[in-house]
Amino acid sequence: ANAFGGNGVECRPQQWASKGRLAIFHRGCSDQIEAAISESLRYSEYYDEIEDDIVGSFSTAWDDPVFADAAALDFSMDLAKVRESIPDFEPIPFEKIGLYLDEHRKDLGLYGPMILPLSKEIAEPEEVTITLDRRLARKKGLEIRYTLDGTTPKNDSEIYTKPFMVSEPCLVNACVFDPAESKESAVTRVIFRKREPAGEEK
Repeated sequence: ANAFGGNGVECRPQQWASKGRLAIFHRGCSDQIEAAISESLRYSEYYDEIEDDIVGSFSTAWDDPVFADAAALDFSMDLAKVRESIPDFEPIPFEKIGLYLDEHRKDLGLYGPMILPLSKEIAEPEEVTITLDRRLARKKGLEIRYTLDGTTPKNDSEIYTKPFMVSEPCLVNACVFDPAESKESAVTRVIFRKREPAGEEK
C-alpha cells in the first residue's frame, strides 16, 4: 500500500538489496529518512567486515568444553583445564545455584508436584505416582493433595500417600500444601484418555 510522508508527498516503497539484507527506501519522502537508511547500510557494511573475526573468536573459545572425560560420559568440569585460562577460578557449589533467600526474597514459594506417567492414552489400569519437586525434598510438613474429577485440589481433598491406579479417562490434578504456613502450590494437571481399539472409529 502507498503512504504519504509528512510533506504530503506520496511514498512508494522500493526494495534495495545490500549483502543479503533488505532495505526499504521511500522515494519522495524526507531527506532525514534517506539519510537514516544510508547510515544504517554504512554500519551494516562495517559489521560485515568484523563479523568473521567475532564469530571466529567465539568458536575458538568453545572448541574445548572442558569436560572431565566426555568419552566416559563424565561431563563434570575439568578444573585443571579451566585454571589454565583462569588461575583463580573456583566453581560454585551446586546447592548454591539458583534462587536463594535474602533480604529481598523472603520466601521461595512452593513448586507444583510431578505426576507420572505424563498425559497418555490408557487401555488397561495404569499406576499413577505423585512426587514433590526435588527442590522441596528437605522441607518438612508438606502435603500433596489431589482430585480425579478435574476440580482444583483444596486443603480437604484426598491426601496422596501412595501410588494409585486409574482405569477410566480422568483428569488428575495435584497441589502441594504447607499447613504450617497456609500456602499452596500451583496445580499440576495430567490427562488420561481412553485408548480406542485399533480400527474402531472414535
